[in-house]
Amino acid sequence: TSLVLVLGEAMKKTYTQEQAPAFQFYANDWISDPSRMAMTLEQQGIYILLYSHCWRAIKLPYDYKILAKYCGTTPSVIKKAWPNIKHLFHKRSGYIYCLQAEEERHRQAEYRMKKQNAGKKGAEIRWAKDDVRQD
Repeated sequence: TSLVLVLGEAMKKTYTQEQAPAFQFYANDWISDPSRMAMTLEQQGIYILLYSHCWRAIKLPYDYKILAKYCGTTPSVIKKAWPNIKHLFHKRSGYIYCLQAEEERHRQAEYRMKKQNAGKKGAEIRWAKDDVRQD
């Protein structure tokens, strides 16, 4: 498998139609996060780029060469940074998943479900009123 093919597949939008194309980013949380404060500027950049790619592709191949391409750097830079950012990712079956992206994805799904249920309830009430008026 060529690196270009792997990158091309992972770069495709694989999120469902229900997933939002964007995620919430709270500046205050980012600025005051002790985990972020312990990172170098380079590590912060790698993290936010991988977070963004995980948001879009859900998972990324756990391969320094591929992760380096996503971040526009070298595998040695990723290898050096990884010990300081790996706690922000979950590794499974040769892939990494960004914990924050997964939490945000879950929050958005819950919000959509809540709104969907409220809409259904509102429609049921509205149509029930119309049925009463027609009788």
